[in-house]
Amino acid sequence: MILQALTRYYEDLLQRGEIAAPGWSPAKISFALCLDKDGQVTQIINIQQPSEKGKTLIPQTIEKLPAPVKRTVGIASNFLWDNSAYLLGVDQKGEPERSRDCFRAAASLHHAVLDGVDSPIASCVPPHGAARMPVTPPSFHRRLGLSVCKYLSVYCPHSDRRSGSHSAAGSAPS
Repeated sequence: MILQALTRYYEDLLQRGEIAAPGWSPAKISFALCLDKDGQVTQIINIQQPSEKGKTLIPQTIEKLPAPVKRTVGIASNFLWDNSAYLLGVDQKGEPERSRDCFRAAASLHHAVLDGVDSPIASCVPPHGAARMPVTPPSFHRRLGLSVCKYLSVYCPHSDRRSGSHSAAGSAPS
């Protein structure tokens, strides 16, 4: 009786959107990456929002992203979103080899999931291509201080006509 009531309560919360479905989670995202059809970064969009007092910018909470992996010191990539070391191979900690390993882990995960998927969005999600790092503007590397950019998201400017989707990670940033 109690388990049935708890199950019903959980299902009600899920239906009202008050909790995330299994495998999904909200995440705090600071920047979105615009990509061309080859997976190259064409634009970086700051999607941070002003704090309540308006003095600082804070990451935007995106409600429906794949749940984050649990990391301690190991290398494990999130799907469709992560920090700049994983998505771009950008070294922010003075450990360039680790950043390359993080990028390779993200490439492996994205290829395992997306290879063979016939979709413009699947073809542009970085990192796409055999362990090649996407080209990013030099000014982007300077903007990626650890205190500024905690997470990145992926945004594709062209639509996937079959799904009607415009973004690989939810709705397009505004």
